[in-house]
Parts: sequence; C-alpha cells; structure tokens
Amino acid sequence: ELSERARARSLLDALAEASGRDVHAWARSWLRTTGTDTLRIVDGALEHPGDRPHLVAVGGYDRTDDGGLVRTSMPLVELPEGTQRVPLPSGPHALLLVNDDDLTFALTRLDPASDAALAESLASLERPLSRAVAWTHLRNRVRDADLAPLEHLALVRRHLPHEASTAIVDGVLGFARRAVVDRY
Repeated sequence: ELSERARARSLLDALAEASGRDVHAWARSWLRTTGTDTLRIVDGALEHPGDRPHLVAVGGYDRTDDGGLVRTSMPLVELPEGTQRVPLPSGPHALLLVNDDDLTFALTRLDPASDAALAESLASLERPLSRAVAWTHLRNRVRDADLAPLEHLALVRRHLPHEASTAIVDGVLGFARRAVVDRY
C-alpha cells in the first residue's frame, strides 16, 4: 500500500504526463504556500506581487451609446511565478475587469477609472460570470477596508434590482446582510 505522500506524487506525475505541464511546480506554488495573491491594474499594466503563477483574463469593456458596458476584448495574460508586472495588450477601455472568466484564485484591484465604471454600470455587464466576478471584487474591497460599507450598500441598491441570476442575488444579499450590515 502506498503512503499518502507516494499517492500524491503518483497523482501529480499522472497529471503532468496528461497535461504536458510541470504540475509539481504548480503544487509547490499553490498547495504548499499560504495567503492569497492580489492582482492589480496600475498604469495600464497588471501588477502581480505574489509568487504563484496565474492565467488571467482581463476583460476590456467600452461604453455603449446608452451608457452601458460591452466587452470588446479579453486578452489572456499569463503571469509566471515571480512575475511582477505585465503590460496589458489591449488599448484604453472604460473598464478593465481582472479575472473576467474566473480562471484563477486571487484578489483583484482595479484602476480608479474601472472602479468608477463598475459603480455606474455594473448591472449592464452582459455575462452573469462577469457580474459575479465584479461583485466578488467589490465584496473583497469591503473586507479589506478599501470600500466603505455604506458605499457597497448603495451599489447593491443601485444594481441588484436589475440582476437576473438568482445565484448572484443570493450571494450579494447574503454578504450585504451577514457581513456588511451585521459586522461593518
């Protein structure tokens, strides 16, 4: 019978063979470290002060005639281990939504223009996954004392009545009730 360590190594070996990727390095970076990386937009670049590798989609959104937001680009940005800053390949947008397709596990921080665009037009994001990523970004800003609880509640009041996804409504209302109202 194999030990727990031997079974884990065997699983990682099989995953590495099937994927053609260095799964052992991934395990060192992700399974044997603590904390959460923060990916932030600064001056048109994606900053990555953490040590884990990430593959992240950055949705570029432009304004529509009615003031909404429409995604016009979504480059995939690969952040190898130890990468500190990567220029974003797309041009200027009203909103740059980091981790738009929810491909990685990291906190996100947007540039001030993107945060303002979300505050104004979050409900206009077409894809439910993009809206969920945006609400998660806002939730984490409240938890990190980067967004005032009353500002968060104002965003809930403004955008949640337009939300069609019950999963998003349940998550946003749950956080607003249990964390924002009860704790903050």
